Amino acid sequence: MSDDTMTDEPMHHATGEQTAHSGAADGDATPYIELVQSIVTKVVSDPSAVEVSAQRQGRTTIVEVAVAPDDMGKVIGKGGRNIDAIRSVTRAAGLRQHERVQVELLEDEDDDGDDAEGVDD
Repeated sequence: MSDDTMTDEPMHHATGEQTAHSGAADGDATPYIELVQSIVTKVVSDPSAVEVSAQRQGRTTIVEVAVAPDDMGKVIGKGGRNIDAIRSVTRAAGLRQHERVQVELLEDEDDDGDDAEGVDD
């Protein structure tokens, strides 16, 4: 199976607990999910709220990270240092396998930043 047939499909999904995965097929994002999960769960206050998933988009694996709203600042870090470090380590792990890997921090869908509803002043 070539990488081109795997585009835009979810690869794996992990939540606060480590899960066992079998197989090591080409394009398997499990090592990147586990790497990001292990780093992020050590930074946050609520490790059970950490969700990490990955999907292929063309020649790139996108690793998506969701955390509790209270932990968002801890994952980002001062000036973005923490998330930049997580991205650098994950990118380096991908380069060792000749793969492109990006890490995206997902925002809380409930907190869209809009003004309070029902206020017409």
